This record gives sequence, C-alpha cells and structure tokens, in this order.
Amino acid sequence: MKKLMLTAAALVAGVALAESGITSANIVGYTSTDYTTKKYVPFGCCFINTGSADATFKLSDIVLEGGNASVDMIQVLEPTCAAVSAMYRYVSAEQAVAWGDASFQGWYDEGLMTRKDDVEFPLGTGFLASFGSKTVTPRYAGQVIDGSYLFDCVGSKYVMFANPIPREITLGDIVLQGGNASVDMIQVLEDTKAGVTSMYRYVSEEQAVAWGDASYKGWYDEGLSIRKDDVKVAVGEAFLASFGSKNVKVVFPSAY
Repeated sequence: MKKLMLTAAALVAGVALAESGITSANIVGYTSTDYTTKKYVPFGCCFINTGSADATFKLSDIVLEGGNASVDMIQVLEPTCAAVSAMYRYVSAEQAVAWGDASFQGWYDEGLMTRKDDVEFPLGTGFLASFGSKTVTPRYAGQVIDGSYLFDCVGSKYVMFANPIPREITLGDIVLQGGNASVDMIQVLEDTKAGVTSMYRYVSEEQAVAWGDASYKGWYDEGLSIRKDDVKVAVGEAFLASFGSKNVKVVFPSAY
C-alpha cells in the first residue's frame, strides 16, 4: 500500500469522499463521530496508521475531542469472558495546558502514569468507552484500508469489533465466515448502562443450503425470523459479539 501525502484542503476532501462514497484508493484523511450526551459507547477507529503495511492503527490515530481524562476512558475486553483487560485515558490539548504542560497531551494508562500513544491494534478492533463527561467526539485520522478487509476472530468467544471504514454500511455488507447462526450473535449496547438492546445472527451460505434454501443467507433478528440486512452501521460503530463457535472471521466491504 503506497503512502499518499495530501494537503490540508485535500484532507477535507477525503472526508467528503468518506461521507459520500469513496472513489480512490490510499486516501489519507480524517473524520469524527459525535458521542456527546452518551456515556457508554462501543466504537473503533476507521483508518489504519498512515503507511501501515499490516492494517493496524495506533491510539495516537484517535483524538477524544471535548473529553476529560479524569472521567473518560476506553476499555479493551478480553476474548474469553468479556472482562476488561486494559483501560486507556486521553489528555486533550486543553487539559494538558490546564495541567501546566502542553506536552502532556496524548494517551495514557488507566493511572495516567505511562504514555500509550504507540499501542497498536488490528483495524476492526472495537473499544467499550466509558465517557463520564458525556461531552466526547472522537476524531480519527489515517489512511483508508485498500479493498475488502477480513478481521480474524478465530479462537475468540467475545469480540468487540467495529466498522473499519469511514462510511456508513449495512449489516448486509458484513459477512461472518465460518460462523454458525445457532451459537453466534452480535449485540448492540445501549448508551446509559451498556445493556444489550438488540441481537443479530448471520446465516452463512453453507448453513442456508444445509437448511434447504440458499436464499436464507443473510442477517436476522435473535429469533432468526426477521431479516435484518438493511440495519445501518455507522462510521466507527462497534458490536459486542458472542461467537460460540469460536471459528468466525468478519469480512467488511471495500471503502470505495
């Protein structure tokens, strides 16, 4: 993947492309998602680190605008029981200045002692944010992934995964390879208590054929009775998956 350097004006143009349907490969730009008024937010970065050869992003590719490091954090969930395995806090430019040193700006561990700007994650990784300030707008910057993207969840039961491209997609654009609709599902969390509000299951082509009709392939509600392919998935939106089969790979569409 070649690196494309753009001027500030072109960066803004890249955002417009992301919003209207990207038409060029290797776009570098930024976009943001407004989570003001929300406390618990599952979200993820929708760019890779510019020039990344292995489809990863760094915490430094995400800025929490309007946040407060004292009460806002993002959490990583571990894949066997969905317990929190790591927490990170972001010190904004304004908060750093208020604390007496502009160089404090950036990402830290939970105790605000150790810098964490360079921590890397595979594109598609989702976080469960706890925004106590309820004033946060994450801004993402980097390079758009080239082509469709496979997020490997094999071996994991609980996975927080996020829309990895800077445009709205639908559930119908997402394919769960190797899944089993009887034991695998993805869950939407609500923003006041992080409780589950909706669950969706995916019937693979192989499972649909085994059930007697290839047209069954697609997304359904928890009870496998109502089609849900048209459910919209916002930029950066994440789901908490429960993959009982532990054999799932999530395939996302191309950004353009």
